[in-house]
Amino acid sequence: MFGGKEQILAALEALGRRLAQEDAEPVSLSVCGAAALNCQDLLVRGTQDVDVLGLTSRRAPLRIIAGEFAGELREAVARAGRKLDFSRGIRADSRC
Repeated sequence: MFGGKEQILAALEALGRRLAQEDAEPVSLSVCGAAALNCQDLLVRGTQDVDVLGLTSRRAPLRIIAGEFAGELREAVARAGRKLDFSRGIRADSRC
């Protein structure tokens, strides 16, 4: 369970650090659901997970370029979630 914006951002930052430690390519994620609303200060409440719609292109116009995550990203998500001890963590799939 994420208590709010600070914990959501901490989880995403932990994922970024984990990917950097593994020399993975930087990624841009499209976050949706309650986590996205919390991070935009449009909602103030807990959420059970961070739903990621997919990988996004870094160039305009913004578009989803991948809905399924490669093994490297899926494994980094799982490790970051375990390190932060979140029961559900960041959902590494494309279902919002």
